[in-house]
Amino acid sequence: MSDSPTSSRPRSTLPHAVPQGIWYRPDRPKIVGMAGWFCAAIGYVGFIMKGSQLPALFSDMKWLNPEYKPIPYNREQFTIAALILFAEMAIALLCIAGALGTLKMRHWGRRTLIKYALIGAGFTIAKTIWQIHMFDFMLDYQLSVTTQPVDRHMLENRQYFALMVMTGVRLLWFTGLLVLLTNHHIVESFDASEGGRGIRRSDDWESGAGESRS
Repeated sequence: MSDSPTSSRPRSTLPHAVPQGIWYRPDRPKIVGMAGWFCAAIGYVGFIMKGSQLPALFSDMKWLNPEYKPIPYNREQFTIAALILFAEMAIALLCIAGALGTLKMRHWGRRTLIKYALIGAGFTIAKTIWQIHMFDFMLDYQLSVTTQPVDRHMLENRQYFALMVMTGVRLLWFTGLLVLLTNHHIVESFDASEGGRGIRRSDDWESGAGESRS
């Protein structure tokens, strides 16, 4: 038995050398890191996309396209549309800020992303209600700017289906983010990082465990 290959290996490299139930898990920082980068990308793209809509909202765009027909908002509709656009840009900035803190494994970043998810979910529901209220108005506008004949009923079904799908995808994203960032194992990883231990590599931990056992 003493000549077996397993018994000749150093104890610190054995699979059971790392105690179970401790704060470290190699996959947790990776999961948080991927979520952080994904949130940063979503926030950046969202801010750029919403910012690019500002000229179309506040000008007639004739300087870019002489045939462009602006959406015929009344004063109340224009105010709501502008508020929604600026709110989406602010939510995107909140996402970027939280993602940067999360990438550094800081609790303020995690809490910021939690606020982003809660605000984003509530905003998504409110915006969807407004879009349903404005559905016929926007449908008439799309038909007025379409150069080719389009069946109104088919376009209506397609637009409504796309609205419901996008709303569901956004709500699933915010829900998944909340579940991830409130998971107690993930919270423990943030606690350990802010406690000065940081995110250690498995080989560093194993060597430390081997020294503690020696």
